[in-house]
Amino acid sequence: MTHQVRRLSFLLLILLFGYGPAYTQQASKQELDSLKAAVRDERDPSKKGTALLNLANRLPRAAFDDAMHHIDEASDLFRKEADYKGLVRAHLLLGDIHFKRQQFPQALRYDSLGISLADSVGDLEGKVKLLSNQARDFSISGNHLRAEQSAREALAIESTFPHPDIRRLTSLYNLLGIICRTLDSLQQSLAYFDKGLAYRDSLIPTHAEDRMLVNLYMNKASTLTKLQRFEEAVDMNLAAIRIREELGDSIGLQQSFNNVAVVLRSAAEDDKALEYFRKSLAISRAAHIPVATANTLVNMATIYFSKDQRDTAYQLYEEAIQLADSISNERLLRLAHHNYGNSLRNAGELDLARQHLERALDYAEAGGGTGDLNITRTVLGRVYFESGDLARAEHLYAETLRQTDTTAHTDNLMTLYGYLRDLGEKKGDYRSAFHYQTLFGQLFQQRLTENERVAILKAENQYQLDKKDLLLEAQRKEALQKRRTLLIVAIAIILLLAALSAIILLRRRQLNERHRSEVRQLATKHRLDTAQALRNAEEKERKKIADRLHDEVGALLSIARLNVDQLETDTGATPTSREKLRTTQKLLGDVADTVRNISHILMPVALEKQGLKAAVLELVDAVNTAGTLRIEDAIDGFNNTGTWEANFCHTVYRIVQEIINNTVKHAGASHLLIQLVELESSITIYMEDNGRGINTLRNNDGLGMSLLRNNIAYYNGAIEVNGRENEGTFILIELPIRRIQPTVEGSPSDR
Repeated sequence: MTHQVRRLSFLLLILLFGYGPAYTQQASKQELDSLKAAVRDERDPSKKGTALLNLANRLPRAAFDDAMHHIDEASDLFRKEADYKGLVRAHLLLGDIHFKRQQFPQALRYDSLGISLADSVGDLEGKVKLLSNQARDFSISGNHLRAEQSAREALAIESTFPHPDIRRLTSLYNLLGIICRTLDSLQQSLAYFDKGLAYRDSLIPTHAEDRMLVNLYMNKASTLTKLQRFEEAVDMNLAAIRIREELGDSIGLQQSFNNVAVVLRSAAEDDKALEYFRKSLAISRAAHIPVATANTLVNMATIYFSKDQRDTAYQLYEEAIQLADSISNERLLRLAHHNYGNSLRNAGELDLARQHLERALDYAEAGGGTGDLNITRTVLGRVYFESGDLARAEHLYAETLRQTDTTAHTDNLMTLYGYLRDLGEKKGDYRSAFHYQTLFGQLFQQRLTENERVAILKAENQYQLDKKDLLLEAQRKEALQKRRTLLIVAIAIILLLAALSAIILLRRRQLNERHRSEVRQLATKHRLDTAQALRNAEEKERKKIADRLHDEVGALLSIARLNVDQLETDTGATPTSREKLRTTQKLLGDVADTVRNISHILMPVALEKQGLKAAVLELVDAVNTAGTLRIEDAIDGFNNTGTWEANFCHTVYRIVQEIINNTVKHAGASHLLIQLVELESSITIYMEDNGRGINTLRNNDGLGMSLLRNNIAYYNGAIEVNGRENEGTFILIELPIRRIQPTVEGSPSDR
């Protein structure tokens, strides 16, 4: 696990410096005044919007509210001018600004919305940039497979351009190299870095290209380190150091010194690694870079602990935690508490280890990324295991396994399998222990590096040479040879019998497992069929009740009202009687309106006769007419839903209806944005209000929200709910479209 922790700290450095948004240097006052003047003097709306984006991009990070105001103003101008490419640029900048503030879920949301917008307006260049940023967002959140998918899509689009942007291509290859390294596709990672270096060599050298070259060198060195090709990795990092010395980039030198130290640490050269960490620490302290200082302190503490200098290690951990806390850097606090807790665990101080790891877990949960969360949860589970609390350990392992992508063969997954094996042995559940030992062994074989494979081949060759020597010696001693031959035959027979027994046992287990799998599939199918039947029955009953309310009760009320009207005309009633008749007429009218409203809620007429889009618009108009809540709608597509399953249209309508009802009843909002976008095979529902918000760290789901989540889960959809108290709430829902399955005529079953 020590190796895992060492790699974790290195991963943080790569995420902070290896790739991501282009961190613009803070603009001078003169430059900001010039940008403000350009905004003030520009008369063309689209150009004024672009000037506002430039100004927002150059503002210091402390001026976040001003930047968001400028982007909103620019977006309004782009909408009025129907400049959709300008809107795409606004979404791109929103994603970058939130990423810089480490608000990763918000950055991912804006990048995803921007991609949908770029798709709808055919802005391929904007889509490439947004996909690259989306890959960055997914990677830092721990979803590396989605990150790779987004980066590959961006690369595929960029490669189709008649004149591809070489810098973007280089950056994409650099990004893919980092992602593949994280997924342990090390040879593919090297190939991407080499392609990026080849493209960079075609550019005219400038300061920007030199910095790009430094990043490629450093990231390739990291992959070489994982391949245990330490000499090449050090050479790459030293080449990056030479370039940074020529550029006078002292802050970059700090990063490079850190990377060289990590390589030396991986090569078990702890003393040399400490020398470079000290150089890095001196630069980060002099330049007042608290993030880099704290990260270096954590790395040094880990080395001192491995050298059994525990007091020094603990002192450095405490200093790193205080520094990270002073700048409220939750990601760095998680790293420091995690490494500190793991070191304490290795020292047998389990109570203190648990305290630090639980704090690290809190920071990981607040950060929103599953990768860091799973790593810390695994180590904390081990602490509970070693403390004898097997139930807590098992719970943490189960949560980690549930949220882990088992197709990505990481160190943490292999560690988790080993811990689950130990847990099974401790509990006496040897079937479970054998299962996880098998998975552990398979993963261990798959994760052999190229150098390890070479070492195995060398050992095999040496074995063959030794075997030949033994055979020559045996030929000179005939008697000994015969005994050995008999022994080998006996061993072979025993091994063959053991292999056959193992094959028979394995085959029997496979048949049993296949049978259990078929039973589970049948149970799942039965559950889905039952749920579908219940949905059909519910919609059918809704329609039946709505029809009877509208046709029978409504008709009876209308007749009653006509009779009352006629009674007022026919009788010479007193003023008091006429007043009672008028009151009765009003009550009958109110009852008729109520019956009609209930009928429309149960089964909207527009949904049945005009389709989903008209029904949603009718619902929006009804709420806007009431005047308590202003709804702004933006619906893209949904013009031809005739091929969709009727129940799917009903479900989409009920989802929108439920969220509007919740907003009216609970949010206290004055404005609600509803955006529905139809894609090729799915739909996106985005709703955002300005109400009192919710605390997403608590489970605030009522019955309506629980039913809403069940409906979305039934259609294999996804829902994201986010918000803060008094800052509004947004909901993002994705649903795969359910279409009517065509009937195949003339099939054998029909003949």
